[in-house]
Amino acid sequence: WAFKKDTNDTRESAAIYIAEHLIEDGAEIQVFDPKVPESKIKNDIRCILELNGEVETKISLKLNQIKVYNNPIEAAYKSHAIAVLTEWDEFINYDWKDIYQNMYKPAFLFDGRGILEKNKLEKIGFKFYSIGK
Repeated sequence: WAFKKDTNDTRESAAIYIAEHLIEDGAEIQVFDPKVPESKIKNDIRCILELNGEVETKISLKLNQIKVYNNPIEAAYKSHAIAVLTEWDEFINYDWKDIYQNMYKPAFLFDGRGILEKNKLEKIGFKFYSIGK
């Protein structure tokens, strides 16, 4: 969720805008960030929705579409896709095979920071996409 690794700074984070678009399309967002608390994540989305002129009842409904986890394995459980949007070093060393096995198939992985090994992840079975390249 953070704008860059090793910070809790979310100003102008791409994750906020991507999440907002997915929520508008009806998606449930499962978020994990090692440094950004749930209250900040929800407040970031609230601010965007308020700027867009959403009324409080719709904001509350849309905020319910966001679930925040303290564990990356739980955040990915039974998801359709993962978007890596901050270059946290720990993301590189995850047990991606275990994560893949607990996702819906096909399982998509979008790497927005170019930190993951495409070949390794495709061998596991992910539909892998590098964003911005």
